[in-house]
Amino acid sequence: YEKSLSKISYNILESSGDCRECVNDTYIKTIHGSGNYVEPRLYHEPLTDFHSFANTFKANGLFFSSKVVSYELIDYDYYLRNIIPDCTDCKWHKLINLSKDKSSELMIEISYLPQDRFYNIDTDFLKDNSLYEYLTSFYNINIDRAQEFLSSILPMQDEAELLRITTKSPCTMLERICYEKGKIILLQRTIVRGDKFKFKYVFEKTNKE
Repeated sequence: YEKSLSKISYNILESSGDCRECVNDTYIKTIHGSGNYVEPRLYHEPLTDFHSFANTFKANGLFFSSKVVSYELIDYDYYLRNIIPDCTDCKWHKLINLSKDKSSELMIEISYLPQDRFYNIDTDFLKDNSLYEYLTSFYNINIDRAQEFLSSILPMQDEAELLRITTKSPCTMLERICYEKGKIILLQRTIVRGDKFKFKYVFEKTNKE
């Protein structure tokens, strides 16, 4: 049944003149001696260096849009308090960004920034630029250390609604803590659709003399 459905979908795309574009975008997978199959696009995100999803998409010439769906200035919340016990020393900017490609939602990025380092956040600038570009341009940040943690999760109801998936759809959560001169200046929690991304680590052996 799956094979038949895939071939039917392929024929529909071919007759509409969109087949070549779909092949280029890897929506159609060709297996020699077997046929052509519909396959969702899978994005690759390298984790070898300090990375930004928006910058990775731009570097590869891929369409990527992002919008701030929520912004508030808070004292703290449960998540922030759990990661940073002394977070009550100042107020925090909390931004929720929703990112997508041409056809579907890809990820939710929740960012926390201390107000004593970033007095104001211009959410209009973030419509066409990444958060890192903004912080570099307006606040001259110098992240000298970062920690990143990956976990497999099921999205909460509000997260699933933003991503237009069910709460049973697997996702990857990336938690990043960024430091500047020993102080936390950015905490991020990114919920990424599991059917859209593959993460890549590369380990290289260094010879010590």
